[in-house]
Amino acid sequence: MAKIRSSNERPFDLADHFGQEVHPVDQLVQREPRQRVLRQRIRKASRRLDAALGPRREAWLHLEADLAALAAWREETFFGLGYQHGVAAGRAEALTSTAGARALATALRDHAIQSGCPKAEALAALLEAAWALVTNPELARPHESTR
Repeated sequence: MAKIRSSNERPFDLADHFGQEVHPVDQLVQREPRQRVLRQRIRKASRRLDAALGPRREAWLHLEADLAALAAWREETFFGLGYQHGVAAGRAEALTSTAGARALATALRDHAIQSGCPKAEALAALLEAAWALVTNPELARPHESTR
């Protein structure tokens, strides 16, 4: 049976099973050849900029630190969103039996996650829609074919 995670556990943290100095996701990304080439170019440009700025480089170092913090936050956020979509997609796939039902589940899931609503409000909206379908008397009787 799957372990129930608490709502304060972040998917990015859950991927670090060994508490290493470098996060496992970062290790995988660093192996990507394009990443290495880009990092080399950035290091060279940083050395040139450092030499050009000389003693006035303090402001640039602060900017670089803020840009690095923003990049780290974005990476973790994208990882978390991808994780949420993956979990939701897996659950929807397991619960739906037809292609039409899977397409509807995918659309509803994506819209709920991307709506920006707090999780509880998105869930309430989905439950309200489900309740409207359950209590619709038209859905209780078989559809007659139209000729």
